[in-house]
Order: sequence, then C-alpha cells, then structure tokens
Amino acid sequence: MLKASPDSYGLIAKLFHWVLALVILWQLFTGINLNQMELSVEKGQFIWFHQITGTFLFSGIALRLLWKFYNRPVFEDSLPKRHRVLSKILQSRLYLICLWLPL
Repeated sequence: MLKASPDSYGLIAKLFHWVLALVILWQLFTGINLNQMELSVEKGQFIWFHQITGTFLFSGIALRLLWKFYNRPVFEDSLPKRHRVLSKILQSRLYLICLWLPL
C-alpha cells in the first residue's frame, strides 16, 4: 500500500506528487504577486515565506527523487520504444527544472 505495486505507484509517491504539485503552484502564484507588489514590510515577509517554501520545495523534490530510485514501480510497458525514451528525457528535464529554479 505504501510502496509501489505492479498496478499502483503507492501512497508515498502519490503524496509526494500532489503535495509538491500544490507547493509548485503556490510558489508560482506568490512569485507573480511578489513581482507586482510595492516595497513594504508585508512584501519583505512575503519574500521570506517564499524563500522558506522554496527550500521546502527543493528538499521535497530531492526526497521524491530518492524515493523514486529506492521504490521504482515495475509496470507492463506496452509503449513504443521512442515514447519510453522521450518520456524519460522529458521527465528528467522537468526534475532538473524543478531543482534548478529554487537555486
């Protein structure tokens, strides 16, 4: 249930996925709003919270990658080879972007 099975990613991977998706959307929303705010004490506090959340996001993505390598699901792969290769390339680039942006 917690770990991956042949027909499911497992609860931990799903929680990582959805929590990180919500945090990424939150960071996008706050980043856009920070750009439009005038300089004030509230903006400084908002920037501090945005930085702390970015640190949490970076750590969460790193933990997600560790979990992915530790608990890799084995699914029946019926996709053509080029789809599998392109999927791995796209997935690795998305992870690189998600790790690079908080830095």
